[in-house]
Amino acid sequence: MVQSLTAADTPTSVTVGGRVPALALLLLPGGPKCCGYSMNPGKAVFGVHVNHLESYKRQFLMLKRYAKNTGVMKISSVVAVFLISLQSFYFHTIGASLLTVFGSVLLLATGLSRIFFSPRMILFLVAVFFFFTYHSFVSIYSHSSYSPLFSFVVTVFTVCGAFFVFSNNPRLLTDVLGLVISIHIFFYLLQVVYWFTFGEYLDFLEPVTGDTQRYSSQKGMLLDGERVPRFTGLFNEPGSYSTYLFSLAAVRFLAVRKLDRILIFALASMVLSFSLFGIVLSFLFLVFALFVVRERRTVWFLAPLFLVAAYVIFPEVERRLSSDFSGLDGRFQVVDNIFILRNFLYGSLSYGEASFAANDTGVFLFLLSYGGIGELLVFLIVVVSVLYSRGWIAACVLIMILSTKIKINYPMLWFVMACIVIAGSRTQLYYNNASFKNVKAGPSLS
Repeated sequence: MVQSLTAADTPTSVTVGGRVPALALLLLPGGPKCCGYSMNPGKAVFGVHVNHLESYKRQFLMLKRYAKNTGVMKISSVVAVFLISLQSFYFHTIGASLLTVFGSVLLLATGLSRIFFSPRMILFLVAVFFFFTYHSFVSIYSHSSYSPLFSFVVTVFTVCGAFFVFSNNPRLLTDVLGLVISIHIFFYLLQVVYWFTFGEYLDFLEPVTGDTQRYSSQKGMLLDGERVPRFTGLFNEPGSYSTYLFSLAAVRFLAVRKLDRILIFALASMVLSFSLFGIVLSFLFLVFALFVVRERRTVWFLAPLFLVAAYVIFPEVERRLSSDFSGLDGRFQVVDNIFILRNFLYGSLSYGEASFAANDTGVFLFLLSYGGIGELLVFLIVVVSVLYSRGWIAACVLIMILSTKIKINYPMLWFVMACIVIAGSRTQLYYNNASFKNVKAGPSLS
């Protein structure tokens, strides 16, 4: 028999045969409960939610916001890195590559929401500061040039932006590098298609800066008696195209550790540009990549193509390597000049001495001729800070990049060095991890 309830009674005191009547549970503050959960949808007892629909909705909104932020950061990063690579768009009236400067500022602005400082980042920044201090001293007092001071500011923006944006998201780094490389290959192929279709060279540089791209020479390939232009993409010459594309492709390979279509197309376009660096480094890097990857299927697929391509273009490559001052003999003569005609102990080469193109022999020899053995030793401190605990693969990639004609004042050099610090050892863990799909999906929201 159910007892009558009074205001003084509490719901837990009402029992029938030792059990609590179901109707009495309705008087509880959170409605009827069972096993600690409220039986009234939307209510909570003991802080536990039963309405999972509301929880799923909240998680969906958080995932949507996360995806939106990641998409915006990816687009902004692609634009920033692409602008940094446009060093050839040099405006003489201003004396700077404005697009590169804008790209460095945009990259830093993209990473401002993720500011952090790791020990490796601090070590690299200290080494960069030490080098630019010495380099600026040499430039001002030995060559009366103040350009390294401005380059140092842009370099700090670029390096900090790279660390802020990519350090905790290595997958974003590989995606951004892949997209930037693809964009450059697209403009390169656009020039090829335009020339074979209309018989005219499509110059992307002259309408913007007034400088004509250096595509016409006797170093290109002969086709039916007609000299094919050395296509340059968005750069002033084939050598610059190969230098920048190789730097980006090499860093991306260091991150993914595999030969994919982007890397193969990049190397092929470098060879067909008939740049000396493009030819030599492409073949060397392909052999190096096949040794690192060690995938039999990839090796058996690419080895025949590699041999056929080498046989077809070998006569043209041989003529290119033995051409005038820009061939191998000319580069070796530059090296002789550094050690014979110049005092490499303190350096004496000026940036304006274009006829003495020590920069075409790589970063190490340029520093030796510009600032002497002292500046070279200071730069080696930077190299050590990049390669510390990064392994021999990262060391080989960096040495090959420094062997190109990339200049010490270009932000792209410091960007790829920062990327080597980021991708040298950590990124591969993300790709080899069995739970990588969860990493791509973002942080857990449970």
